[in-house]
Amino acid sequence: MNTFLLWAGLVLPGSPMVVLHARLESTEPVEGDTISVYPSVMRLVFSEPIEDEFAELTLSDGHGVVTRLKPRIDPHDVKALIGDFPALPPGGYLVVWRVVSADGHPVGGHFVFYVAVGPPGSSKADLLVGTLPPPAPPQDHAADAAAGMSGEPPILAAITRGAALGSLMALTGLLVVATFWVPVRSNTIASLEKWLAIATPLLLTADFLLWLQHAASATGVDIDSIVMSLSTQNGGIYAARVGLAAIAAWALLLVRRPGLAAVFTSAAILVTSATGHPAAIRASIAIPGKAVHLAGVSLWLGGLLVLVLDRRPREEYTAGAHRVSNLALIAVGAVALTGVIETLLFLPKLGDVLTSAYGRMVLGKLTGLLGLVAFGAWHRYRAVPRIVTGGTPDAMRRSVAWETGLMAAVVVLASFLAYIPPPSAGGGDMMHLHSVPAATEDP
Repeated sequence: MNTFLLWAGLVLPGSPMVVLHARLESTEPVEGDTISVYPSVMRLVFSEPIEDEFAELTLSDGHGVVTRLKPRIDPHDVKALIGDFPALPPGGYLVVWRVVSADGHPVGGHFVFYVAVGPPGSSKADLLVGTLPPPAPPQDHAADAAAGMSGEPPILAAITRGAALGSLMALTGLLVVATFWVPVRSNTIASLEKWLAIATPLLLTADFLLWLQHAASATGVDIDSIVMSLSTQNGGIYAARVGLAAIAAWALLLVRRPGLAAVFTSAAILVTSATGHPAAIRASIAIPGKAVHLAGVSLWLGGLLVLVLDRRPREEYTAGAHRVSNLALIAVGAVALTGVIETLLFLPKLGDVLTSAYGRMVLGKLTGLLGLVAFGAWHRYRAVPRIVTGGTPDAMRRSVAWETGLMAAVVVLASFLAYIPPPSAGGGDMMHLHSVPAATEDP
């Protein structure tokens, strides 16, 4: 499913949308079954269409021999993954599978089956050496490592994601607010815009590569895996963000058109909304919600940066502060509303807020948001009136700088949510491998 189809589902009645992570619904051979007729292919059927670029399928026998199959999409069913069956003597076998779900997270599991007959042309000696039972299913953490999945969020990847998204939102907000909402040009604002225009595509590239390292455990990050990722939904989106940010840098640094640069960074924000959990959980609601959420944060952050960097006389600064305050009030409402909607989508039970890692991270984000709202109320009802009555803007600039720092911390904290499966998708705090019966729940 490509990005166009994902967005088409938002406007076309009856369009199929991705719901939750890809779930393994059936296998051939069946879990625990004994094969009496030698098959030609192994077949895994999932709950939604999948991509085979980063799919992994391994087979282990009782001797410890591991065979890596080459999975591919069944030409007759886009929800099915198949792999050619190797020549196997009778015995027990363990299958470990892994795919990348719609939100970019790896999802995996394992199951056991038995072979009672050898492949065509087998000799009696071939059949006698393969009668051992299958290896024991791996422990959770060992299984996660084998499949390239970790229940804990990758720290470097999460921080980089926060820095990349924060830089993109700061650049977008600063360009929009300083160009259209509170038209103000200064050397300090222009300098920050230029540095952000340089940093944003670099950080987005780093975010892309770290996501690829997380998703492509077997192949690793190389030219082939990068090219391969471009044909996937998530890889295409990550690459599109980098391209849009690079074009925005060109528009700002070479063409010197901040308004044009704002168009391309806004497009990158829109594209970003189709990544992560919203792409897999109630996408028709979650993706537009995330788009509004990111746009609100961008405008809020851009307004704060303008207030910190604006060095105009007191009267002009006050007028600008009033306009920024009105914009921030709208942005806060949009961020709060969409945040509540996404929380309800991703945390189906109220108790999940306290019992799941995702819920506790949401509480941390909410705490930061309340702190930002408190800052905003202070500036609107205390700091600005003091400037109107004759005070200087310096104290407000310092206070807004602290608010900006808190917002940066909240953005980084929120970035960890992208690597933690919600209870609705993960069934708990961590994503583990399971046999087929458990994997048919919410992996």
